[in-house]
Amino acid sequence: MNYRFYGWQTADVAPAASKNAKEFAGINNPREMYEALCAVWCEYTCAPRLRENWSVKNRTVGQCSITAFLVQDIFGGKVYGIPRKGGNYHCYNVIPRADGSECIFDLTSEQFGDEKLCYENNPEQFREVHFVKQEKKERYEFLRKELKRLCAAGIFIRHKMRRKDREITDFDTIIQMIDSCHVVRLGFYDRNEPDFPYITPMNFAYTVTDGIIRLYVHGARAGRRWELLQNTNLCSVQMEKDDGMELIPEYRDITERYRSVMAKAKIRLLEGDELVRGIELCVARDEMCRGFDWNHEALKHVAVWELELYSITAKWNRIKGNAD
Repeated sequence: MNYRFYGWQTADVAPAASKNAKEFAGINNPREMYEALCAVWCEYTCAPRLRENWSVKNRTVGQCSITAFLVQDIFGGKVYGIPRKGGNYHCYNVIPRADGSECIFDLTSEQFGDEKLCYENNPEQFREVHFVKQEKKERYEFLRKELKRLCAAGIFIRHKMRRKDREITDFDTIIQMIDSCHVVRLGFYDRNEPDFPYITPMNFAYTVTDGIIRLYVHGARAGRRWELLQNTNLCSVQMEKDDGMELIPEYRDITERYRSVMAKAKIRLLEGDELVRGIELCVARDEMCRGFDWNHEALKHVAVWELELYSITAKWNRIKGNAD
C-alpha cells in the first residue's frame, strides 16, 4: 500500500502491552493500522457535518478524533489537536519511544490535500471532552467494534512465506501478476458445511486506487454462491498463472513454473450506477468485448461484487535451481 498520511515514514512504533492492543491482532504498527482502517472508515463513521464531503476516495474526512482515540487504545501515547475554524480541533497522535524521542503521526491528514498543518505546540485532547457528544462516542464505538471484528477474523494477519527467494513484495510486480491472471478463486465459510470451505472460480476485473487493489466479479442473483455471499462480507482470494513444467537435469529434478497471488478481501455488493460500472469493467477486461453492444436489460438478473484486498502475498517460481 502507498501511504500518504503525515509521519508515515517513521510510524513504526509497536502496540502497547495492554489488553486493548491484544484485541487487535495483525496490527503491528501505525502503518498497518492505517491499512486496516481503510476497510472500516465509512460515511457513518464520518462526522455528520462533513458527510457530504465523504467518499471512498476521500475516506479520512471527518474521522480524526475517533481515529486518534482508537490509535491511543492500541498504541498508547497522547492525542493532540490542531486548532481549526469554528473552534474545532484536528486530532493526531504522539507516542513516546523507548529512547526518549517521539513518534508523531496523523492517520487522517490526507483529507487536507496540500494544506500544511502544524504539529507543534498544540493542546492535548481528551476523550472525556470529545465524547460528551453522544454521536461522536457512538461513531468511535462502531469504529472500534468493526476493527476488532475484522481483526478477530484474521483479515490483517500476515503469514511468513517459507521460500523468501520466491516471495514478491514489489507492488508494481504484484499488479503485473494480477493482470496476467483471468480467473480468481474465492473461498469463504459455509455454515451448513463448516468443515468444507466453499470455493468458487470467477472471472474478474480490477482497479488500483491510492495503492488499494479492488477486484470486480459478477454472477447470477440465484444459486448457492449468491445465498452464501448474502451472509458474509469476508473471503479469501487466490489466483495463479501456470508457466509450465521444467526439467532440471543437473539436479535430476522437476519444477512447476508459476506466479500466484493470495489475499484476504472485504466484499461489497454493488447496486445502481456502481453495479453498471462494475460490469463494464468486467466486460472491458477482454479486448474482444470492448465496445460490444450488450443487453443492459440482463443486469436485473446480475450481481456484481467489489472485493477490496488486504494482507496480499505473492509468489513467483521463476528462478532456476532446486525445486524444493
